[in-house]
Amino acid sequence: MKELEALVTKCVLRNVMFEGSMGASSYTVQDLVHVVALATLNKMWVRAKKELASLDSDSLFENPSTVRKSALQIKVDTLEAIFRYKQKKEEDAKNKAKLREEAQARLVALKSIKTEKELKQLGKLSLKDLEAQIAEAESLV
Repeated sequence: MKELEALVTKCVLRNVMFEGSMGASSYTVQDLVHVVALATLNKMWVRAKKELASLDSDSLFENPSTVRKSALQIKVDTLEAIFRYKQKKEEDAKNKAKLREEAQARLVALKSIKTEKELKQLGKLSLKDLEAQIAEAESLV
C-alpha cells in the first residue's frame, strides 16, 4: 500500500496523464483508481511496457529517451500497483459477499429451527391455554 501511495503521489505532483488502452483518451491517476476497469488497466500496462521496451538502447550515454524512460517506468509501476490494489479490493468484496450469503443461509436455518421449537412448545399447551393466547393475540390486533 505504501508503494501505491508513493507512486500515486509522484503522479499527482508531476501531473502524469495516462493514455487509454487505445490511445484515444487520457486519464489521471485518480481516474485509474476510481473509474478504469481491471481489463483496461491491463491493456494500458501492456502498451506502456511495450513502449518502455522500445526505448532501450545499447548506449550508456545520456540521451533524450532517458527522461521518457523514467516517465514511462513510473507509469508502468503505477498501473501495476493500481491493478494489484483493485484486484485485491474486488477479491475482498467477493469474500465479503460470500460470507454475507453464508450468514444469511445460517440465519434462515436458525429461524426455521426456532419456529419448529416454538410450534412444539405450543403443541404441549392445553386447549384452554391455546384459546387464551389466541384471545390475547386477537385483542392486540
